[in-house]
Amino acid sequence: MDLIPAADLGLGSRLLDLVKNWPLGGGAVGVVRGDSSRWVETFGMANIDSRVPVAPGHLFEIGSISKIVTSIVIGNLEHEGLLDLDEPASKYLPWLELPGPSSTATLRHLLQHTAGIICGSDGLADERAQAWFLRNTSTGSSPGEFFHYSNAGFQILGLVAAAVADESLAEATNSRFLRPAGMLSTRAEISNRDRQSFAVGYAPAEDDRLWIPGEPIAPATWLETTAGDGHVASTVEDMLRFARVLIGRGELEGRTIIPQGYFNQMISSLAPEGEEILQRGNLVPVSSSRYGLGINVEQTRFGIQLSHGGGMVGFATFLLVDMENELGVVVLTNSNGDSPIAELVAREVHAQLVGIAAEQKFELDPSRWNPQEKMLGRFESNGRSISIRSDNGEVRIEDDRGSERIFRTLSEGVTSGHPDFRLHRLVFSEESGVPTWIYGDIEFRASDDHPKDRDLVWQQFEGHYRSYSPWFSNFRVYQRGGKLYLDATGGVEAPTSEMQLVPMGEGEFRVGQDPRLPERIRFEVVEGGRTLFAERDGHRYARVSGE
Repeated sequence: MDLIPAADLGLGSRLLDLVKNWPLGGGAVGVVRGDSSRWVETFGMANIDSRVPVAPGHLFEIGSISKIVTSIVIGNLEHEGLLDLDEPASKYLPWLELPGPSSTATLRHLLQHTAGIICGSDGLADERAQAWFLRNTSTGSSPGEFFHYSNAGFQILGLVAAAVADESLAEATNSRFLRPAGMLSTRAEISNRDRQSFAVGYAPAEDDRLWIPGEPIAPATWLETTAGDGHVASTVEDMLRFARVLIGRGELEGRTIIPQGYFNQMISSLAPEGEEILQRGNLVPVSSSRYGLGINVEQTRFGIQLSHGGGMVGFATFLLVDMENELGVVVLTNSNGDSPIAELVAREVHAQLVGIAAEQKFELDPSRWNPQEKMLGRFESNGRSISIRSDNGEVRIEDDRGSERIFRTLSEGVTSGHPDFRLHRLVFSEESGVPTWIYGDIEFRASDDHPKDRDLVWQQFEGHYRSYSPWFSNFRVYQRGGKLYLDATGGVEAPTSEMQLVPMGEGEFRVGQDPRLPERIRFEVVEGGRTLFAERDGHRYARVSGE
């Protein structure tokens, strides 16, 4: 295939538009081919207040792309005969106790996110403490049955790697991957001593509502970490070397970085499913996505492509490797990790490089989008009405208090600057058979029928809950149509859509409809007819007064 030269994409002005329309300071985009030819473009600010532009040498936290690194370290330790992928994790960490059937989960299950354990608990700052706490959590499936993304699983893998290597995970990462790969500017732990070399991470200044263009962003909370789910920070140049390792199936410049047998397992030992793919515009269609050993394995008409995103507090990144075309794309940004903007850019760049939809580009202005006809018109809820209308590509919501634009988001639903519609996302639904706009506990319907009465018992749980964790700082609980829901409009580890709370016992709920999901939330201490606290898998939130 004749690939389009990266320099011909003309990304410069487009990347600046990205900064104007979405909550980030800047970033870097890199492209590499199998023959090692490379192209890099930086854009925007590494430090907005000091007006420092992003440079190729700036460090960005790569977040969950670190899971590939942890997997590679595990693979090298297996090659050295120090561990066996099909042994339980508890063999290498005798103090580890996983709940229920998950107690037999092997390293392979952890690498595939099929161990049946929770995604993670943000209330504990150390990975050993988080792993210890897992004994107090629940499980909804047996190992190998269900793909459920788990940061906690890779924290365990990092602890296993350190235990069998008899050194820290950072040391094992340096000796078994970074130095052999020539990634000499990359850090194997997020540490205060390197902070001045990082681009400043940013997040929306208001964390309890969806961001809209023009609103401020602020420096995100700085956190140290050494855990195997997100311990690496890198530069765009080093990340292109990373991509070359994958293009070379573990080989780089005549050196074996990943043992061949393990690389083959990484892309062939697959979970039942994988991470969701962000499909925007006419990109390279992905017919299937399944998670291998630390990496997403996607099937396209070109063959296999490998990918992984990374989300940290203040950083969002993406790595995509097209194995057939020997092409790697890296995007590093200082946008908060709940933003999929890095994936959007990476997939668009890749699509254009392989000649797909070069003339079709994602609309960067979130105020311009084309709703379906059934989304427009007048919608009512118990005597209150709204109108949704579209004019010249601009969509607006209108009620008796005024009219404001509606903005697309990169997750579920849309949002608006209208003061009555800032706290929740607006989601269009036809599940009831009637066109409906959902806003938290309100259903605005294109008919005069109304949802079920409210459950008086569940009223005690409704409210806004907050903690001091920047990973998942706050959420709201409300009921609608006879069901209880949890919704968080931001947060790296927060769900990107509302989650139904399914009763599991007195004051305890499963987070999500699928019975295999292990996450739980418990409400406790009723005062004045409502709860004061919520505990989400060990992490406590307090009800916010005055709402």
